[in-house]
Amino acid sequence: MSEPNPVRARNTAVVLGLLRAHRTMSRTELARRSGLSLPTVMEIVEQLLADGFVRAAGSGPATGGRPSRLYEFDPRGRFAIGVSLGTHTASAVLTDLDATVVDEASEPSELLDGPDATVAQTRRLIDRVLPAPRRDRVQGIGLGVAALVLDSENRALRPHADWPAVPLRSLIAQHYGLGAEIENYAKAVSVGEHRFGAGRGRRNMLCVVLQDGVGAGLISDGELYRGDDGAAGRFGATLVHLPGRPRVPLDEVAGATGIEALANARTPGRRWRVAEVFTAAEAGDPTARAVVGEVGAALAEAIHNAVVLAAPDLVVLSGNVASAGGALLADPVRELLTHALTRGRTPSVVPGALGEQAGAIGAAALLLQNTFVDPLLP
Repeated sequence: MSEPNPVRARNTAVVLGLLRAHRTMSRTELARRSGLSLPTVMEIVEQLLADGFVRAAGSGPATGGRPSRLYEFDPRGRFAIGVSLGTHTASAVLTDLDATVVDEASEPSELLDGPDATVAQTRRLIDRVLPAPRRDRVQGIGLGVAALVLDSENRALRPHADWPAVPLRSLIAQHYGLGAEIENYAKAVSVGEHRFGAGRGRRNMLCVVLQDGVGAGLISDGELYRGDDGAAGRFGATLVHLPGRPRVPLDEVAGATGIEALANARTPGRRWRVAEVFTAAEAGDPTARAVVGEVGAALAEAIHNAVVLAAPDLVVLSGNVASAGGALLADPVRELLTHALTRGRTPSVVPGALGEQAGAIGAAALLLQNTFVDPLLP
């Protein structure tokens, strides 16, 4: 069996990306916009037709000769499965090529219960959304996990240092006979927001994911930056200031557990939940306002430093803490970026668009990111 031609694969992804962006196009227009020759585009379109990615859409107006044939992107021609394995919740989605969720399943996470439990839960969730009638149209399975995923360990899963490396990606690929990808949760969310959410079409984007802890993903020139050994994105390890304390990791300030600990330390005997902290701050509670003020300042400091280094044109705040905090977290970030950046453009700061399913949709996006190349904003 011959190896796939990487040039042909890239050209096909470019053509499919144009069709996805514009929905209906002629082969002549595809050739013009892609820079590929018309014979190459004709061959690619025929293959996309055969594979179910596009369908014939009648004829366009004549331009000096016969009317041109039109082709349209078919989002339901293929599907992808995304699995999110968090510390509290595990979920799976079946999406079409536009990342529209067709089916979903979730249950309490068993990620911390050991390798066997994790593999069994992953298969159980996939089985719940994998459609028997459409199985031959499933592109593959993406896995987003709340753990460090290193290239040096063949991208195996290791949520704890004392765990053996679990080759979850290869186990799932072999079991289902489908291609599989795996990535750290925050980076999977970042790919999802870039391809299908708040950052669609952006060339350079920083996505900060605020959950129990803090992670991030950087999109550079349209591609996920993975760093040496695939270890980029440990944004929660960034050291920040807190009043009267030495520098502490951002995880301890802006993650849900850290925010609750800050609030509990100010009110002995009360056990705060993170959503309660933000609700009370909005209502004017002085303790909650003080905590949220510290969190917002620390988060803004960390994001400012990342923006100075990476120069994204967009900052996306995702995760359940970002959703609960809303403007209480976003406004300090905007304010610091506006006043502290003296050179270059100030990036926009926006909430994530994928909501509670960001992890699973992002995992599906890991599969779809190589299927088509979206045209990027200039």
